[in-house]
Amino acid sequence: AGTALIAFMPTHASIGVTATVLLVVSRLLQGFATGGEIGVSSVVLMELAARNQRCYLVSWRSASQAAAVLLGAVVGAATTSLLTPEQLLAWGWRIPFVLGLLIAPFGWFIRRNMVETARRGIQLPSLRVLLKSHRPQLLLGILMMATPTASIYLMVLYMPTYLVRTLGMSPKMSLLSACFSSAVLFIAAPLFARLADRLPRRKPTQYVTMIISILLVYPVFLALTHGVGELASLLIICVYSAVAMGNNGVATVMIMEAFPAHHRATGMSMVYSFGVTIFGAFCPFFVTWLIGITQNPMAPAWYLLGALLVSLFALVKFPSRSPAH
Repeated sequence: AGTALIAFMPTHASIGVTATVLLVVSRLLQGFATGGEIGVSSVVLMELAARNQRCYLVSWRSASQAAAVLLGAVVGAATTSLLTPEQLLAWGWRIPFVLGLLIAPFGWFIRRNMVETARRGIQLPSLRVLLKSHRPQLLLGILMMATPTASIYLMVLYMPTYLVRTLGMSPKMSLLSACFSSAVLFIAAPLFARLADRLPRRKPTQYVTMIISILLVYPVFLALTHGVGELASLLIICVYSAVAMGNNGVATVMIMEAFPAHHRATGMSMVYSFGVTIFGAFCPFFVTWLIGITQNPMAPAWYLLGALLVSLFALVKFPSRSPAH
C-alpha cells in the first residue's frame, strides 16, 4: 500500500501540500511494514532450519536485503540512463515504485505455499513478561545492532553520496559503490554463516570480524580521503563491507536464541526496530552534520568506530548459549 501510494500519487501541482503529507504517510507505511517483517521472518527461517544450519538459513534474510539494494541501484541506473532529465522528473521516477509493487503477488504466493510446523502446548507471548524477564537480552541486543546498522547505512547507503559530494569522485562511483558493496554482502553473508554453523559457539566469528573492523575503520577512511583512486576505493569498500556486515546473520541467530521460543518474534522485532532507529535512521544526517561542522571528511570513521565499540561491549556482555538451545 505504501509503495502503491507513492507510485500513483498526484503531484504537488495537483493537490498541493496534501501530496507532501501523503508521501510522508506512505514512507511510514513502508517502514512499519518492513519493521513488522524482519523479526518474524528471521524467526520463521531459524525454526525451519536444522540446528546446524540456523545461521546459514537466517543469513539469507541479510543477503536478500543486500540483493534488494543491488536491484534498486540497477533499476535507478537504468531509468536514469534511458530517460531524459525532463522525462525522469515528469513521470520516470514512478517506474521503480511500480516495479516494486511486484512484491505483492510474490509475497502472497510465498505465504500461501511456505511450510509451517504446527506447535502445540506453547506458552502465549506477553509483552509485560518480555520487558520484565528479558530486559538484558533486549538492551544488549539493541546495542549489538549498532555495528550492522551503522555499517550498512554508511558503507552501502550513504557511501555513494559521500564519495561524490565529499570526496569529489565521479558520479559513476555512486552506482558502482552501491552495486559492488551490496553484491559482496550477498555473497559474504551465507559464507560467514556456514562457518559459524560449524562452531560450538556463536561468538567467535563475531569477535574476529568486529575486532578486524575496529582496526581497519581508520585506515579505510584514511585511504579513501587521501585519493587512492576509484578502483582501489571500490576494492576497499567491498572488502570492509564484507568484514563489517558479513556476520549479521550469525548475530541475528544469537539474539533470537537468547529468547524463549514464544518470545523470539517479539524480542527480535523490538531489537531490530529500536537498533535501526537509534543507530541507523539518523546516521546519514548526523555524519553529514559532523562533516559540516568539523570540515573533516574522516567524520564517518569516528561514527562507525563508536558503533563498533558499542557492539563489542554488548557482545562481551551478551549471554552465550549453545546452538542446541
